[in-house]
Amino acid sequence: MLNNHQYNPGNLLNALSQLLKLRNDVELSKSLHLSEALIALIREGSHPVTGAILIVMHEVSQLTITELRALMGDRRGSCRMAYGRLRQTLRQTLRQTSGMPSSRPVEAQLS
Repeated sequence: MLNNHQYNPGNLLNALSQLLKLRNDVELSKSLHLSEALIALIREGSHPVTGAILIVMHEVSQLTITELRALMGDRRGSCRMAYGRLRQTLRQTLRQTSGMPSSRPVEAQLS
């Protein structure tokens, strides 16, 4: 079955340009206070549309984060932190609360 709503951040950039009545990516980058290079990377799919970028887009366009995500084809119900980043965050938290570094794996400390 074909999915008509494929992920494409270029659609989001196009919609924002239309909504804000901008002629090109240079004007879009200025209105979003992002570099032209970053806009180009997002458009070609080499750079993710991060939460911080979505917040800037929301502030400028007044579209909700859900609407912005829908415009680029992001249909996930929720976003999760990557497991490696979660493990790193847990490890840092455990070190801060215990006051000393631990050589035991995080999984062993949690059980």
